[in-house]
Amino acid sequence: MKKNLNAIVFAVAIIIAAVILGNAYVNRNKSNGSIEVTGLGTTNFTSDLIVWEGSFSNENRDLKAAFNNLKRDKKIILDYLISKGINKDQIVFNAVQSSKNTKLSREVTELLNKGINFYSFAPRYYYTKLADLKIEMISKATEDAHLRAEKIALNSGGILGHLKSAKMGIFQITGQNSKEDYSWGGTFNTSSLKKTASITMKLNYSAK
Repeated sequence: MKKNLNAIVFAVAIIIAAVILGNAYVNRNKSNGSIEVTGLGTTNFTSDLIVWEGSFSNENRDLKAAFNNLKRDKKIILDYLISKGINKDQIVFNAVQSSKNTKLSREVTELLNKGINFYSFAPRYYYTKLADLKIEMISKATEDAHLRAEKIALNSGGILGHLKSAKMGIFQITGQNSKEDYSWGGTFNTSSLKKTASITMKLNYSAK
């Protein structure tokens, strides 16, 4: 009878141990379960700052005469730009070195007709509220990633747990409807007035 009792106790102990080990195995899998997704946030916007550079020159053997001619040309150019709707305080004259650029706008040829050698460079387009735009993009990308994670958890019969980690991708700005390639360091288009901004967010959730 004592031997049978020992056998029963031993058998029960084995069963209990097996149950404990079984629960530990399931919990271990649950704690290590995760869902990793990448969300994308994009938006179109129009640049609100245009930087346009040009240069003009005058050649004369007499230094004083050349200076006076440049002063005269500066006045003509200033009046011309103001007549086109540009505020005087937005115009800056600097002594810079430049090379001739054949990309002249049609209206700037009016200055050439006035005897001024004016060389125009392609305008650059910027957006002054870029910081706010970036925050908006991060919010969109995070929301997109969260929805993807919920969908994956639902389709797999699991439950989406807490957020374990979040990593922001590269902020990209390209011209709208362009075929510009993204770069690892980020693309920052300055040649297009209308642009598209995008960013990715990689989220890692626990899963049950």
